[in-house]
Parts: sequence; structure tokens; C-alpha cells
Amino acid sequence: MASNSIRLLDLFRYYKAGLPHQMAAITELEELINKANPNILGRNQSWFKTWSQSGKQQDYTPAIKLIKEFEGCHLTAYADPLHGWDVATIGWGTTRYPDGRKVSQGDILTAGEADRLLQQEIDTIAKRLSTSIPHWSEMRITQQSALISFAYNLGSGFYGSSGFETISARLRNKSWSDVPSALKLYRNPGTPVEAGLLRRREAEGAIWSQNTTVLPTTSTSTSVSLKVPYEYQLDNGPTGYRECFSSSCAMVARYWGKIAGDHEYNRVRRQFGDTTDPKAQILALKTLGLRATFEMEGTAALLENEIRSGFPTPVGWLHKGPSTGPTGSGHWTVVSGFTPTHFIHQDPNGEADMANGGYVNHKGGANIAYSRSNWLRRWLVDGPESGWYLKVRPT
Repeated sequence: MASNSIRLLDLFRYYKAGLPHQMAAITELEELINKANPNILGRNQSWFKTWSQSGKQQDYTPAIKLIKEFEGCHLTAYADPLHGWDVATIGWGTTRYPDGRKVSQGDILTAGEADRLLQQEIDTIAKRLSTSIPHWSEMRITQQSALISFAYNLGSGFYGSSGFETISARLRNKSWSDVPSALKLYRNPGTPVEAGLLRRREAEGAIWSQNTTVLPTTSTSTSVSLKVPYEYQLDNGPTGYRECFSSSCAMVARYWGKIAGDHEYNRVRRQFGDTTDPKAQILALKTLGLRATFEMEGTAALLENEIRSGFPTPVGWLHKGPSTGPTGSGHWTVVSGFTPTHFIHQDPNGEADMANGGYVNHKGGANIAYSRSNWLRRWLVDGPESGWYLKVRPT
């Protein structure tokens, strides 16, 4: 051991949860360890089994993967749509830090910190469920993980509460083969979010029925396609050539049944500003009953999760120059699906030349498949977490 080495025991002794400089140092240390040997911090390592008292601390990887599939991650704090900054949120849905402090406007996390907060929340939920749900210890990890995801979405106090009689009875009576069908009851029937919640409940039911800890959810080999109505920007009159953003937002508004076409959408949008202004688009969508936020930390995985959850996503990317060095002021399309090798776009300007830049033609932009290798270079220009997109939800 070098003379200037630091013992981990000393670090633990002076650790205080929530101190920003300590959190930053821990994240930096994790990155260095993972760079040196990505296996060292694995839960299957002997040191972790010793740490967790011979493996008593469970590995809820299926729950983590499922929650991440259906929850978005924000590395900067954002206001709750209903309660504003009184309920600021960050990461994978964190509203309070482990030391009890509320998330505040201006807070920033790294991806590693967001993951760590998610893990801590999962451990907290698991602890509560283990004391409130009968027969918890008899369940497989996949069954516990399904209920953790369910609780993360609907609250860890669901068991025995009003409105949760069916799932509570199935768990209490050990009617475990009937749990997946009970989960599907909790999807807000008749609301705009029903389709997305049903997909989540089905995914939870699927891992409940598994005998292993492998999560049977969609992966990079899965193809998903949403039926998004197409709008063509160049038929919008003399300013149509610059209205890709508006036509893209109009497609999403039509998908949710809010308008008949982009001409109707533009009449609303013009009340709030220019077509290139994200704020004008957000206010127009709000007027139509859609909640939208402008995000600048998009990833390929996040985009897939949006589509899996039933949310077509407007994306801004550079359409000029070669894919190895894209340029331009930006272009907006709607991602409506993906395959292992392509993202499916609704391109209001036609068919882009992904390799060389520009456009092959100004027709055929509906359900156009753009290769991942070329398009992601145009979207993730500043790094793997730098994609611009609008996150749109029905209110």
C-alpha cells in the first residue's frame, strides 16, 4: 500500500449523506474503479456478499430495469406539472434526498448519482413491502421486483389500502397465479395514460411469472412502431420550408386526438411565437391539453423507452453535412418507432440523406427508417447524453 493511500474505512467514518462534495467524490471514485475493473463493484462479488450478511441484501436488478424502462431520467431538477416547484423532481423520479432534504430548483445530478438514488429508493420500498405484504419472504426475486415497480409507480403503501382490494387479496391469499391479471386492473381505464400504464402492468406481470431474475422486457433486438399520423411541412404556404418543428409537434398533437392537422396547430402556435421557439411549441401543446418539456439530455435508450411507453417523440438534430461531421441550424422530426438497426421517423420535410446530409427527396417522409449509426451521430452531437427532444404527455 502506498504511503499516501486512503483507507475506505476512513472515508466511511466521515461520510455524511447529501453533502455535494462527498457525493461528487464518490461518483468520481466509482468511475475510476469501473474503469480499472468493471467487475469489482458487482453484486456477485464475494465482498458484497460479506457486506450484505451472506447475501441477505437482495439484488433487485429486474425492478431497476423495469422502472428505468418506464420512467424518464432528468439530471437537472424540474417542476412537477401539478404542484410546480413545491414538488421538484430529479433523476429517476426523486423528490427527496436520503438525508430528507427536498429536491430544489437548480439541483444537478450525474447519471451515477441518479442511479444511486434510484437504488436507495428501491431498497426503501423493498423494506416497507417486506413488512406489509404477507408471504414476502416466500416470493422469488422476480415477484418481489414486480411489486417494487408497481409500488414505485403507485406508492409503497398500496397493500391493504382503499382501491387496492383486488391485488391485496391475491397477495394475502397466495393466489399468485392470479397476480398478473390483478396488476392490469390498475391502469386508469378510459384516460389518455391507460395504454402506457397497461404496458407497464403487463411487463410487471411478465416478470412476476418468471422463474429467473432475467427481465423479459423489450431490448435492442425488439422492434416497436407507433401509428403516428403524418404532416408535411412544405404545404404550409410560403413559410412551410422552416416549419419542421411545428409540423412535428402537430403530428404528436394529432396522435393524441387534439387537432385535425398542422394548419390547425399553426393557428394555435402563432399566438405564442415563432415556429423555431421551443417555448411557443410548449405553450401551443399546453393549450391543446398536452404537457411538454424541452429536454437536452436525450439518449438512444431513453428514446426507445419513450416509444415503448406509447409516446411519439419530436427530436431536433443536424441534417446538413456528412454524418461524421454534421452541421446546420437543426431539423425536427418525430421518432415513432425503432428496430435493431434503425429509428423510424415521421420527417415532415421528406427523406433525408443520412450519410451525406441534405435530402434525397421531399416526399416519402412518413415512416422513414434512418439508420442508427448515421442518425445518432446527428442527434447526439455533444455526447451520448446530449439529444434534444420534446417530452410530451397528455394532461
